[in-house]
Amino acid sequence: MPRVLSEQEITLFRKKLCAVAARQFSEKGYEKVSMRSLADALDVSRMTPYRYFKDKAEILAAVRASGFRQLTDSTEAALANAQDPIARLESLASVYFQFAVEHEDIYRLMFDMSQQDEAEHPELAEQLDRLQHLLIRAATAGVDAGIVQQDATLATQLFWAGMHGVVTLHLSKKLKLGWSFKELSTEMVETLYRGMISHER
Repeated sequence: MPRVLSEQEITLFRKKLCAVAARQFSEKGYEKVSMRSLADALDVSRMTPYRYFKDKAEILAAVRASGFRQLTDSTEAALANAQDPIARLESLASVYFQFAVEHEDIYRLMFDMSQQDEAEHPELAEQLDRLQHLLIRAATAGVDAGIVQQDATLATQLFWAGMHGVVTLHLSKKLKLGWSFKELSTEMVETLYRGMISHER
């Protein structure tokens, strides 16, 4: 009979398993990763991963949830130190770009491997919701201050699409027209600001 694990032991092994899974998902692709390959990489029995996760889809959801949690936590911390609505939006963009560069593999898993059944993974759904609401709150502050002219939800989607687009071009090494990632990300954000900020101020 397997020994009863403490909550700390369960948490530590889940994190270790997710770290190995994230690496394998990034290197091999989701379809080529199996519970067996994860067990072998961890040097544990091939049934051990099933004590912590139902299947590899649940592991992927946990990996993605962890990424969204980390991104949201970092963004919240940055926004706490920026009171002006425009400074908050600038801080948000800066954190987003920095996260994508420093955690390239996780970022790809977060966005390139979206799961059709995200609603069936409560932790993932919760972290996605946290990030979306944080972005909307930042845009709403600009609207309420009379600075941003767009609807807050539309502004959020435009900024997010713009940030993700620049990141995707960078990660796929498609920025070959003379502009660096930093230069293009800065210009993209400033262009969006100019289009959304009220010119009456």
